[in-house]
Amino acid sequence: MDKVLIVDDEQPVLEGLQYLISRQFPDIECLTASTGREAIEIVRLQHPDIVLMDVKMPGMSGIDAIRELKSLSPQTLFILVTAYERFEIAKEAISLGVQEYLLKPVSKDALLEVLNRVYLVLQERRAQQRREISYRDWRQEAARYLEQTLLFQLAYSCTSKDAEALLRLLGLETAAGCVVWMEWRSLEGKDLEKDFEVWQENLKFKQKCALGSWIENRFAVFLPLNDEEAPWQKFPPPPAWVQWRAAVGKPQGLDRLSLSYQQALLNLENVPWGKWGLAENENISNESGKFPFILEKALLRALQVGDADRVGALVVPFWTALEASATPERPLGVLAREMVTVVTHQKGVEEDVYVPEAEVLAVSKALEDLGSEQAREVFKKFFLRWTRRHQPAPGFSPVVDRAMRFLRENFQKAISLEDAAQAVGVHAQYLSRLFTQERGESFVDVLTRLRMSKARELLREGASVKETAASLGYADANYFSRLFKKWEGVPPGDFADGKRGSS
Repeated sequence: MDKVLIVDDEQPVLEGLQYLISRQFPDIECLTASTGREAIEIVRLQHPDIVLMDVKMPGMSGIDAIRELKSLSPQTLFILVTAYERFEIAKEAISLGVQEYLLKPVSKDALLEVLNRVYLVLQERRAQQRREISYRDWRQEAARYLEQTLLFQLAYSCTSKDAEALLRLLGLETAAGCVVWMEWRSLEGKDLEKDFEVWQENLKFKQKCALGSWIENRFAVFLPLNDEEAPWQKFPPPPAWVQWRAAVGKPQGLDRLSLSYQQALLNLENVPWGKWGLAENENISNESGKFPFILEKALLRALQVGDADRVGALVVPFWTALEASATPERPLGVLAREMVTVVTHQKGVEEDVYVPEAEVLAVSKALEDLGSEQAREVFKKFFLRWTRRHQPAPGFSPVVDRAMRFLRENFQKAISLEDAAQAVGVHAQYLSRLFTQERGESFVDVLTRLRMSKARELLREGASVKETAASLGYADANYFSRLFKKWEGVPPGDFADGKRGSS
């Protein structure tokens, strides 16, 4: 609630102004004071938005009171009330930043006009403050994104040109730097991510740096190297309930920062808890396979919870890690196909996020046949599509959530979009648009996917094609067969005979 303080030594004037303001502005809390000293105490405690100050009062004058109040509450706006239209008073009021000037006796119309003008100023000031806060938040988010982009770039390959551009945007201009990988482990079973957020603020206060994402209790830090020989010595200690270890990659020029990143990451497992490990050589071997496993674990976690932003950020560095892990015996396409298989056969995947076998086969074939860059795009798009399908129900609007429950309970019946819309109380066209916007696929595709998942189950159990079609709401078995082949790549009869994937 907004607050207005009226300061006047004449009780009838005080009560009259309070009455007028309370009647015309019922949402305003009206405070009163009869002396400058009393006004100072009220402002100190209440910080009113507007003060109507009488100029001539016994003891401290209104002008002197305003001068002191401005230092106590810089955001407060002042209206000077006086019985004298004197140039000296107006001049001093202007120098103090007084917003408006009212002559006694104060009429209702004059008071309302002045208060409305002051409120417009107050609202504009608040809007400006909101814009400034929003801009600061945007800058912080942009800086965080750029920091994570830098560390993700360093995870696989970052040219000196790209590194220089990102560092310039972050205000971390340097000719050389190093990467620190740190791991935390809770001694009390706590979730450490919030502790990490507090710790990183302390780190940024002490040391210029860029921080990567929190990935399975691990994170990377880029440190610019200018005059300091060992900037990591400024790292604040983690909380007392955290066991930690850290590995430092060798300092490198901008064209070799990825080497420092990988040195630190690969060395981290060898560092004892509570210790710092410094890289001693520049030979990087990925034979242990440790490098991609961290990213793989994080990617799987993001896929499981439907975190599309995290998936998008992790897919490219994970792909590059796969490239580094590939061998003639297990080429890149095979490794990528294995990852697709792992994801689409995870335990706990609900029927409504089931991926058609034909889509899995098509993606797997593309991963083996296409060049690295094209295959990477296929890989990325597949996982982003999969993530959108796996978005948790709380992320949906109540309408889509209710519609999904209706589908899961009734997909084996001959239902339509109109039936679902009627069940949730909206127009069919509106429901169709919501499905496309929120799930990234049509209502029909969701319904068909549920039915195809059940069809696979029924066919494996020995049901005939006709029985399967009928049990899923398809009156025409031939239509069901064509639809099944489109989704699975083989006719339902061949699937039932165990010929899936052989034709």
